[in-house]
Amino acid sequence: MKKIINGKKYDTETAKEVGYWSNGYPCSDFNHCEETLYLKKTGEYFLYGEGGALTEYARSVCGGSTGGSRIIPLTEESAKEWAMEHLECDEYEALFGEVGNERITKAFLQEILKEKIDKIELNVNPILRRKTIEDKMGVLDVVAKINNKQNVDIEMQMISNEKLPERILYYWARLFSKGIKKGEDYEKLEKTIAILITNEKIEKFEKLKYHTEWKIFEKENKKEILTDKLEIHIIELEKIEENNQESNDKLLDWLYFLINPDSRRVKRKMEENEELREAKEKLDKITEDERMQQLAWWREKAIYEENTMLNSSFRKGKKEGIKTMAKKMKEEKIPLETIEKITGLTKEEIENL
Repeated sequence: MKKIINGKKYDTETAKEVGYWSNGYPCSDFNHCEETLYLKKTGEYFLYGEGGALTEYARSVCGGSTGGSRIIPLTEESAKEWAMEHLECDEYEALFGEVGNERITKAFLQEILKEKIDKIELNVNPILRRKTIEDKMGVLDVVAKINNKQNVDIEMQMISNEKLPERILYYWARLFSKGIKKGEDYEKLEKTIAILITNEKIEKFEKLKYHTEWKIFEKENKKEILTDKLEIHIIELEKIEENNQESNDKLLDWLYFLINPDSRRVKRKMEENEELREAKEKLDKITEDERMQQLAWWREKAIYEENTMLNSSFRKGKKEGIKTMAKKMKEEKIPLETIEKITGLTKEEIENL
């Protein structure tokens, strides 16, 4: 079904089906009702519903009523309310994120940004997982809004390369540009913070500390900032091993958790850090999840191909190999954002495969 509503197109053929509900009545019953929640590529939700003559979807015909159908645009909040009412708990959490992760993310971000966070809203839920069931490493990807005015993107990369700074800048720009629609005032653009956590050292930052913060300064007068709406943090986990493990820095507690959630330091700090303990419990639970294992398999495959194609003469073949892998992931219904993160391809490149 296709429909233009308030100048926007809604099409059940091109949108992604993300939730379904039926009241259980047979299609021939006047009380029959079923609804499907869709997500557009633009990130907007809408509901396609159909029902019998005694439902809200009924339409008038010759003085009476008969079954009908229609499309209903939804805000994200309305979509969440619908999903909470009509979907199973695991279906809701797969779509909107696990309830309760806000506290964990808030505690982690407060230590990175060194500022108090009064309110946090997760737009893309933290995907907290192990790379494999046997692996020690914890992996975290988050998109959130804090204090109603700042957008934050946390990206964790399992391998390091010279292009990582450009990649996190791209992620920052993508999130920053989503804050305004065509024709709107630039004042509506919100501060956007991108945080890159990499498992290895970045060679050109060899002499810098493990956590660096980047902004745009005037070349001669370093105190003059072009805008406070850009902020990038880079954390290199490999450098942390060189620091004193007995440090009381709470950020280090979280970073050691990402390095090895089963380490003695993490177990010791869990006794005094409730959010850290919650994160460890969730990670242990998620480890067994089949979907996470599938994502981990793709990530491992990407790492393997990245590490085995070291010679620059293989770059062209490597690019084709990555495209082939991305195409297979697309066929397996892996989300586009996940394919982007794992392969490094752009959304447009993936869609054209």
